[in-house]
Amino acid sequence: MTETTTCRCGRPTRDAAYFCDTCGDSLTQALSEMAWLEEELETTITRTKGVDYRTAGGTRGAEKPSPVNWGASEARTHLRAVLVSWVRYSDEEGVRNASPHPGLPTDTLTAMSAWLLWRVDGLSLLDIGPDAVDEITDAVAHCHRLIDRPADRQYLGPCDACDDAIHARAADQDPRRRSRREHVRTGVRLVP
Repeated sequence: MTETTTCRCGRPTRDAAYFCDTCGDSLTQALSEMAWLEEELETTITRTKGVDYRTAGGTRGAEKPSPVNWGASEARTHLRAVLVSWVRYSDEEGVRNASPHPGLPTDTLTAMSAWLLWRVDGLSLLDIGPDAVDEITDAVAHCHRLIDRPADRQYLGPCDACDDAIHARAADQDPRRRSRREHVRTGVRLVP
C-alpha cells in the first residue's frame, strides 16, 4: 500500500516521501545545472563577460568600479556552504543512495552537486528533506538572479508630451503609448 502525505507546496507525495515529485525534480534540476552555474558565477564575479560599451572611455564618477562582483562572490560562498552542509549531513546520517562512488566528493560545487544527485531520493524519505529542497533551490535561484541581467534599455526618441528622452527595454510593447505618469525621473525619462 502506498502512503500519501502532503508536500510543503501542497501537492501529494508518494511512497512515504516528505516532498513531492515536482519538488524533487526542482532539486534535481538545481543540482544538475551546477557545472554551468559554477562557470557563470566565475564569469560574473570576475566581470569578464565582455566589454561594456556604455562605460567605454571611463565611467561618470571619479571612482573606478571594483574589478570583483562582491554580491556574486557572496552568493557563491553561500551556495557552497549550503552544499557542504547537505553533503556532510547526508554522509553522517547515511542517506540512502545508489552511488557507485564511495566516499566524499571533492570541494567543488560541481562535485558536491553530482554527489548529492545520487541522494535526492534518499533525502525525500527524511523529514528534513524538504529543507534540502528549499535551501538548495533558493541558493541556486539567488545565483541566477545575479547572473541574469535585465535587458539593456535603448533610446526611443523624445517624449511627445515633455520632450525628455525616452529609453525602454527592447521587449516592451510600444512604450510610447504609455502615459507620462509612468516615466521615472533619473536624469532622463525612462519607461519602466
